[in-house]
Amino acid sequence: MRKNLIQRFSDSEMERNSDILNDFCYAFSASDIKGLMSLLHENGRFFNNLSKGRVAGEFHKMMNGPKGIKTRNAFTYNRGISLDIFPGQEVLEIRCFNENYDDESIFDFEKFLGPKFGEPAVKSKNEIIYRFVFRYQDFKIIELKMASNAVANPKRIISNN
Repeated sequence: MRKNLIQRFSDSEMERNSDILNDFCYAFSASDIKGLMSLLHENGRFFNNLSKGRVAGEFHKMMNGPKGIKTRNAFTYNRGISLDIFPGQEVLEIRCFNENYDDESIFDFEKFLGPKFGEPAVKSKNEIIYRFVFRYQDFKIIELKMASNAVANPKRIISNN
């Protein structure tokens, strides 16, 4: 039996899933593990087939580990499309880094936006990059994995079809 790779969502489901994705961004950048856990489905599978209870430990490592996001003072968020895991699903790229802010850097708009989706980590800023790809069910995240192959602009893929 073949499993469908691409799901179709109604407009209201897409809006709700987008809200879940935004809530995930806010909870992750705030290091709010309880907030992240509230977005996960009870019967979901996360990262390398972890249950909801086990994934809390992974989030804790991402937040508080030796290279945890709590040691970074800046975040940028980019979105793309997954090409390998859950093909066609939206990818959330969270870039965590250390930024020195001064009066002149406030007016440097390109620097403020940071690297574009898919660009390598900036070593001088001690940057960490997470690229999450999601699947949803019952207005919760049922599956969460790390995307390894994704593109920022799906227009190129659409034009090649």
